[in-house]
Amino acid sequence: MTVIRLLCLVLCFITLASCTPSHPSTEKAKVSLSQRAYSRQAVDYFEAIALGAEYGGAPVIRKWQHATISIRPFGTPTTEDLHTIKQVAQDLNPLLTTVKVKVISQGKANINVYFVPEYDFPHYIPSYHAGNLGYFNYRSNDKNVITHADVVVDSQTITQRIRNHLIREEITQSFGLAKDSMRYSDSIFYQPASYVQAYSSLDKTIIQLLYSPLIHPGMTKSDIEKTLKPFIPNE
Repeated sequence: MTVIRLLCLVLCFITLASCTPSHPSTEKAKVSLSQRAYSRQAVDYFEAIALGAEYGGAPVIRKWQHATISIRPFGTPTTEDLHTIKQVAQDLNPLLTTVKVKVISQGKANINVYFVPEYDFPHYIPSYHAGNLGYFNYRSNDKNVITHADVVVDSQTITQRIRNHLIREEITQSFGLAKDSMRYSDSIFYQPASYVQAYSSLDKTIIQLLYSPLIHPGMTKSDIEKTLKPFIPNE
């Protein structure tokens, strides 16, 4: 009888052990690792767009660290301008894991978007470079954390389609992806005149990367390469 009881206990233990699920943290780690794999193409493009600014500035990472980034339109935006701003915020939110973006209509904002004639741009951004029908400028502190940004979009001489593109481009760049590139014509950061209305797959990757916990304000290219090396396949 004692032997039978012992066998029963052993069988129960084996059954329970076989039904026990794998440790959830192990599964999460596997998923997390797979989600944080970056191609060499993506890392190269990230470094080209995120290090420095179009018109100078040290080649280091700058980004927001506020929990919430508010965007407020000013001037004479059209109904579609306002819709585009809201759409950009909606598109950014799933990509920005460390901050949340919202559009406000009153009160102090982190990012001011002015719809004004091009000749008035210097009034809102004194460092404005002539010839740009959309422009942005951000301020950052000594730790390379962005503290405020202003965006200007011409309200008189361009079509709504171009305005929609410029709204998306300039707002996105004000998050710290400040440079343009000649590499990909489907990218919102493409330097020549463009009508791109949505983020490309590569755009989404580098936006997501900038606001991942891996990337910190003040990082240099060398810092980025060292940090991302474990997440680049075959390197």
